[in-house]
Amino acid sequence: MRLVVPVVMLVLLSTLASAYTLSSTGAQGTQPVLYGDFAAFLTLEDSADKDLNGDNDTSDRVIQYYNLRTEKTRSTAHEGKNPALFGGLLVFEDNVRMLWQYDLDANELNETKARGSSPSVFGTKVAIATAEQDVGLDLDSDGDTNDKVIRVLNADTGVVSSTRAAGDKQVMLKDYVVFETSESAANSDLNKDNDKDDSIIRYLDLDTEQVINTRITGSNPVGFKDTAIISSGSEFLLLDLVTTTTKSLGIFGNEPSLYNDLLAYERDGKLFVYRLSTGMEKALDIAGKDPSIFEGDIAFIDSDRNISILHGDDPDQDSIPDFADNCPGENNADQADADQDGIGDACDKTQDAVQNATATNATTAAKQVTAKTTANQTVQPPQEPARALPADRTALPEPVPEKPKKEDKGATFWFVVAVGLLGIGLLLYFVLPGWLNKRKKSYGF
Repeated sequence: MRLVVPVVMLVLLSTLASAYTLSSTGAQGTQPVLYGDFAAFLTLEDSADKDLNGDNDTSDRVIQYYNLRTEKTRSTAHEGKNPALFGGLLVFEDNVRMLWQYDLDANELNETKARGSSPSVFGTKVAIATAEQDVGLDLDSDGDTNDKVIRVLNADTGVVSSTRAAGDKQVMLKDYVVFETSESAANSDLNKDNDKDDSIIRYLDLDTEQVINTRITGSNPVGFKDTAIISSGSEFLLLDLVTTTTKSLGIFGNEPSLYNDLLAYERDGKLFVYRLSTGMEKALDIAGKDPSIFEGDIAFIDSDRNISILHGDDPDQDSIPDFADNCPGENNADQADADQDGIGDACDKTQDAVQNATATNATTAAKQVTAKTTANQTVQPPQEPARALPADRTALPEPVPEKPKKEDKGATFWFVVAVGLLGIGLLLYFVLPGWLNKRKKSYGF
């Protein structure tokens, strides 16, 4: 297990290493949007200290755009706000909520004659929220002209169709328009909580022309294909537009932007990304806010209030930018991560090390258990092989035990015995006769 910690640190360091490059547009701005090779944003002339629309003052809000290929910033020379991008089409509203279209490839500006706010574009369809007072019409047929109503503009033909649904802050998708509806504007308790004080998420199915009420209290929807992300306070909810089901992502942030499987957002002044398919969040360690994501790039407002672009590298060519790739060094488009540690299975050496260490520990433990069990068992003496009984006998006679052999005392023992006997013999030879003579005299012999 001592090897596991160094391996963990090595993998984490390699994973967190710089996996992107940053470039600045050189222009201050807000409300950045990104699509393809272009980023559009709103610039206050007084902050830039430039007359961007040529009216001889620096008091306007002007729409600008940045070309990621040429790295050049250019002005549309028109006042506006809330820019929206799709392909080479830039749409924004002016100070009286009139919509304008700007062709980024041809550098041409055209007025649409449609009134609306917060445009959102997909293809040639532009979703807008039109104030009934701006057009003098009761667009939702509720008997007043006090509401904002969701409408759809065809950018090619200029035709505008009404959904007749009160709403605002809409996002245009291929088959849906997702929007936020104030219960008071709709004059209905949409989430059935016995009041009309909430903002509820609804969406229009463009195929059936049916408005679906999710009953979710939320705001600022963003979406991609059949999925929408809803802000409920600072918590993000995922809405499946096909099944009309929702779930909490368990993450928190502000200003979400969704493209494909990646959600970009800001939290505590830093940028984050979250992959829907794996449920993994990554901190980019970049100060910024209001991100807009497209494929491997993110446009955002940096700490100097400039519009900057984060370019995600993809050297392994798995169509996943390194800043969101859980295994930047290996082609792993599936982003499989069995142990959910944020490191993809394709390069998770930590997982391998832990598994090997676990297997080694298991083997060692098994050996220890076996040894302990063997030590605790009683060792039986070896048994003699059974002998066959003769046909006429029921038992064999017990073998006569052999007499134990006397221990061999060795040459030293017998030498000592011999010397002792010799000593006794000499003593008797020299001492015994004299002693006997004295005895005879003393007794009168």
